Amino acid sequence: SIEELSTMPQPRMFALTKLVEISYYNMGRIRLQWSRIWQVLGDHFNMVGCNPTQDISFFAVDSLRQLATKFIEKGELPNFHFQKDFLRPFEHIMKNNKSGSVRDMVVRCVANMVHS
Repeated sequence: SIEELSTMPQPRMFALTKLVEISYYNMGRIRLQWSRIWQVLGDHFNMVGCNPTQDISFFAVDSLRQLATKFIEKGELPNFHFQKDFLRPFEHIMKNNKSGSVRDMVVRCVANMVHS
């Protein structure tokens, strides 16, 4: 996905789209398995969410919002912190993406999750 996103002049998002789909379909796995998967995917979303191309960053944040909403609906197991781990890419993007519009989108996405 990273290679596709770095192609110029027009980055491709096919692999990133497939990663989002795969993430969605694997949410039903055992939480311990999912946490291992998310360690890799979360780092990837950190990079993609801070991409200098605004359309790519927007896509990453919107995909994160959709996945996080679905994951939060599942509820949290006692003594686990998977939901917190799932929300960390939003924090990373807020700290490291300098685009005001991307940061605004992160705030709106998190606010939307809180209100729903």
